[in-house]
Parts: sequence; structure tokens; C-alpha cells
Amino acid sequence: MRALGIVFAVLIGASCSAPTTAPLRVVRFSGTHPVAEFERSVTDAAAAQRIYDALSSLPLAQSRWCAYGTGAGYQLTFTDTTRRTLEATVEIAGCYEAVMHGSDRRSTNDAFWSVFANTLGLEPWDSSQLFPPPLGVSGLGTGSRAPALRDRFAPRRR
Repeated sequence: MRALGIVFAVLIGASCSAPTTAPLRVVRFSGTHPVAEFERSVTDAAAAQRIYDALSSLPLAQSRWCAYGTGAGYQLTFTDTTRRTLEATVEIAGCYEAVMHGSDRRSTNDAFWSVFANTLGLEPWDSSQLFPPPLGVSGLGTGSRAPALRDRFAPRRR
């Protein structure tokens, strides 16, 4: 009977303790065009804190014109020991902004991307790892119709 009580006490204690979750989970998501999948969990709380600090220290985004973005980016989910969660979305095209708390928009910079890449095991100088091109895009050439269009709109020779 006493052993059964000890087993219940251990089970209750285990169920009351916070489950082990990674302090940071990063998932790359696609927008209008699919990009390569990427998912990483950061189990080192200090490393997750470095990314959080880099994100929090970014300057507020200013209204400006940005190149067209496809809607792809990274979803960062920070979880602390008290099970509070902060989610942030970081764009990988367009304005390259980080959005926290719904409306808190920040402009990313090289320092942020360096911390982000190093923490996740990516090469910070290899932009194809951080900002992958859409899948199925082999190159950004002019395409097979370019000579025909060039000839079509060229001035007529007499």
C-alpha cells in the first residue's frame, strides 16, 4: 500500500511539472510560391535568448516602399519555463520585417540575420540558406520568349 502511495506521488509530481519544451521553435513557411521546408528547435535557452534579444533590439519599421514579397518567412515560437509563449513572424522577402505581438513591426538588419543564422546552424553569408528562392525556379533568365519580343519591338530596318 505504501509503495502504491509513492508511485502516485511520483506520478502526480511528474504531471505537475512543466513539460520539457524547447525554448525556441523555428519553422519556415511558404507564401504565394513554395519554398524549401525548414524546421528547427533550439533547446539551449541562452541561444534562444540571444535570438529574442536580437529581435527585440531591432529598430521600429518605418513606412516605406518595399520590393514585392511572396509572403514566405519564418515563424518563431518562444516558450519560457512558465509556459508563456511569444510568437514572431520574420519575412524573407519584401521589407524583411519582423512582426511581434500582432502590430509591433521591426526592420531586420545584418546583425539580426547573423545571430539568427549562427544559432540555427546556417551560414550567415549564404543567402540561399536564409532566403531560399521559390521551389522550381531554376534561374532568373529572360526566358525563351525574350529574343522574339526583342525582335518584335526593335525598330524596323529598311
